[in-house]
Amino acid sequence: VISEIKMYYYLHGISNFYFSADTFTYNHNWVKELCASINKLEFKIAWVCTARADSITSDLIQTMKISGCWGVSIGIESGNDYIQKMIKKNLSQSAIKNAIKICKKNRIVTLLHFIIGFPWDSDKTVHETINLAKKLKGNIIEFYIATPLPGTELYELVKHDPKLTLI
Repeated sequence: VISEIKMYYYLHGISNFYFSADTFTYNHNWVKELCASINKLEFKIAWVCTARADSITSDLIQTMKISGCWGVSIGIESGNDYIQKMIKKNLSQSAIKNAIKICKKNRIVTLLHFIIGFPWDSDKTVHETINLAKKLKGNIIEFYIATPLPGTELYELVKHDPKLTLI
């Protein structure tokens, strides 16, 4: 990763990066090593990454901030525990709220992602998701419509069970 950062910086003058990986913050030791290597560069970079809410800690966010991280993109998906379970995300409301609180305390911009229209969604669960988005007050909030793309588990579920429909 460091050699790619150097290449983009020296060949193209790029100093802002977006690290996108579903599990970017999962391995804290790896992220801290990356941050230490970024801090040793002869130039400064600014960067944003994706993160699971339940992998965010104060220590990790502080380490990331020191190395130039200014934003975290978090896939929350739903504000309803049952929907979280059905989509196999399994994020607790407390983990979500804690992650946002840590980011805000450290002045890290939050981009929060929500999905509505799962086959298990109802008016009630959609409203719970919207209410959670309002309550969290992320810097940027995006809503998406559940889309069963070929090759995904959601596609196979909808394809083989005519009772499951998207709302």
